[in-house]
Amino acid sequence: MKRQQLLAIVILLLSLLFVYAAGAKALAYDRFVSDLGKSPLLQSFINESTLAKSVLGIEFLTVVLLHIPSTKKWGLYVAFIQLLVFTGYLSALYLFYPHSACACNGILGAVTYPAHLVFNGVCTLVALLGIMVFNHLKKRPPLRVVYNAHALTPAVDYR
Repeated sequence: MKRQQLLAIVILLLSLLFVYAAGAKALAYDRFVSDLGKSPLLQSFINESTLAKSVLGIEFLTVVLLHIPSTKKWGLYVAFIQLLVFTGYLSALYLFYPHSACACNGILGAVTYPAHLVFNGVCTLVALLGIMVFNHLKKRPPLRVVYNAHALTPAVDYR
């Protein structure tokens, strides 16, 4: 599989993930805000309404960044950081407050913490793979010197 195809698959998977996650939260917005307010890690940190709007905005913005050619790299980095932060948040909830509910809606709201952590870990690795593939595509190939058999003169080949 070519690297460009792999990058396209990664961007598609991340886009589906963020559109689904943000869409599920937006459709059950009141429940999402309420669940954020119940989180023991976030109670004294920030207003849950402001946090809910920020999370939704960042998730939708990530999808937009992933699909604009000039911001694709930023979209991959934002997706990776967002997944990394959320996986850390879930890990802290699971380790220190195992009986608290996750603020996720949809399918992920119904799974156990270990399954959710594995899913987020895999998605984080997918985003990291996307960054690595993108950065590799943007590098210039190494310069090779080939010799013309007839003239015995060096020529430059950028393959």
